[in-house]
Amino acid sequence: MMDKTWFGELFLICILQTKLSGGFRVVGPNVSPVVLTGGDALLECRTEPPVSLTNLEVRWFKDSFTSPVHLYTRGQDQPMEQDAAYRGRTELFKEAFNVGNASLKLRNINPFDDGEYKCFIDFKTIYEEAKIHLKVGGMGHQPLIHMEAISQWGIRLTCTSNGWYPRPNVHWINGKGEIISAQSLTIEKDRLSGLFNVLSRVDVRSDSVNRFSCLMQNPLLNKGEEADLQVAALFFPKTNIWMVLFLCMLISLIIASVVEVLHHWRKREKTKELKLFCTLEGYDDTKINDASVTLDKETANPKLELKDENSMRLTDDHHQRSDPMKYFTDMECVLGSNKFTSGQHYWAVDVGMNQKWSLGAALKSVEKRGKIEIVPQHGFWSISCAEGQLYANDNQPTQISVQAIPKKLGVYLSYKSGRIAFYDVASKSLLYAFTGNNFQEELYPFFGTEEVNQWMNVFHGQSLKLHRNLATQRCWFYNMFVKKHKDHTEEQELRLLNH
Repeated sequence: MMDKTWFGELFLICILQTKLSGGFRVVGPNVSPVVLTGGDALLECRTEPPVSLTNLEVRWFKDSFTSPVHLYTRGQDQPMEQDAAYRGRTELFKEAFNVGNASLKLRNINPFDDGEYKCFIDFKTIYEEAKIHLKVGGMGHQPLIHMEAISQWGIRLTCTSNGWYPRPNVHWINGKGEIISAQSLTIEKDRLSGLFNVLSRVDVRSDSVNRFSCLMQNPLLNKGEEADLQVAALFFPKTNIWMVLFLCMLISLIIASVVEVLHHWRKREKTKELKLFCTLEGYDDTKINDASVTLDKETANPKLELKDENSMRLTDDHHQRSDPMKYFTDMECVLGSNKFTSGQHYWAVDVGMNQKWSLGAALKSVEKRGKIEIVPQHGFWSISCAEGQLYANDNQPTQISVQAIPKKLGVYLSYKSGRIAFYDVASKSLLYAFTGNNFQEELYPFFGTEEVNQWMNVFHGQSLKLHRNLATQRCWFYNMFVKKHKDHTEEQELRLLNH
């Protein structure tokens, strides 16, 4: 009879333990605690139903499970495994362990303590955790206002304050209670303390009150600090309306004169560019072939995506190429399908928003395996754009001086004379020319890009034809004018360009 009773009690205990082990919960507070910097925080945590924590593991952690804020296991605290930032600042209420109280006391709060904490309890058969978000607030010092500068238009006021957390809201208010727009606002975080330092400036003019306030508010604590400054009227400059009108007229005249000078200077530069363009294009001497350039897919680096044989862009994907001996392996480049062994040829390229590109011409025999310099010595004649600068990839790299990087560029190839020149399509101006080359083998158009997902487009036939026709017409009119009017003036040249 005793054996049966003992066995029944043991069986009941096992059932109760199994049911309890599957029914534990770890719960935190219903409202996130808000604590001032320098104070102590209580992060509440308990088990439901209450269970003794003496022989369990209680782990508090924030960013990393393996770097705990506080760890209790094997019947005692484990300070050597604790995150160094929390050593000596944490405490568990062990006298309340028997009722499942795992709350943590965190002393000397600083801004770096702000964030989400996890109260983790290992029940041996299962584990549970609760999340508690600690919000840290810090009220800064009383703001300080002072006059920074006085000009003929008004006074600049500066407001400073240190020691805020989180970032405060800053408002300037005049004596009528109206908010004034700040001229500038600088909020910097101190790396050591984690607190924010504030500096704000505002330009003010005299009114009937001349009283100005700087209000800084902590959005978390819903509290603020304010400073006032009463400015005497004598500090505000007196405006002379006639002097203002005189200055406005003087500035207008100066601007008009500068604009006129620049206007004529640009026209004279365009005259020089047009003369140069007509000469280099060989007008009235030779016929230039408008090459309908297409891209050769078999030579394209696998990261290049080709579209309609006229467009290319660099991607993060690899695209299938049939013959690994034909394509560029390490350089994001491609050759054109057109080969040139004689004559004069012209094609144009739209680089669009691409900020890192290369284009020009290359020999059939150029090395496509590995990384090499794209210079004439290795069979490349090209220009490149990188870091907002334009370069000629000569054997001695040369920076090309331009006001703005062109979006559309023309390439002119004269095989017999050994000339490869580059033009700004918009202004018809020469950018750079390689001369004196003795070509002995086939030349192909060359294109490269290092910027992901930015298209480069070779001009289609109609667009290229229109560009060439316009240039040819301008050259024709210009030559006819020069031949007919031997004694023409510069002003007549400018009028011709206007038409």
